[in-house]
Amino acid sequence: MHTTGENRWDIRSEIGRGPLPETIVCPIDRAEMVLVPEGSFTMGITADELRRIFMMDGTQVPLFATEIPARTISLGSYYIDRYPVTNYQYHRFVEDTGHREYLPMRGGCFLGSAAFVRVTCRWTPEDPANGAHWLGFRCVKEVPATIWQ
Repeated sequence: MHTTGENRWDIRSEIGRGPLPETIVCPIDRAEMVLVPEGSFTMGITADELRRIFMMDGTQVPLFATEIPARTISLGSYYIDRYPVTNYQYHRFVEDTGHREYLPMRGGCFLGSAAFVRVTCRWTPEDPANGAHWLGFRCVKEVPATIWQ
């Protein structure tokens, strides 16, 4: 494994400059990752869609208005974990980084099995980036980290 620092994985050193493989396994947490090819998508909603939401909902929840305007976002190819973070992976992150623990995980005790999907995390906006940094990655800047929660 090629690293660029503690728990830093340099994927390009591993796969070279050729085409990106469809799947990879992260050597830090052994998570299977899948390639999301580059492309564009529409993020947000139009004013007309907002009016229809308000009509169907019967109220005017201000949260929906934050989705205006609809805009086209283009992203390069990136990898994302095939499966959600497990209790075991979260525990490794806490142990390796000294990150604060959240209930119900105190002293390494989990809610359910270590293989269960991690629940009840109270993320701060920086937490996805901290987790990505621990694995040697970075979060996609064009898409707010809160989407991935």
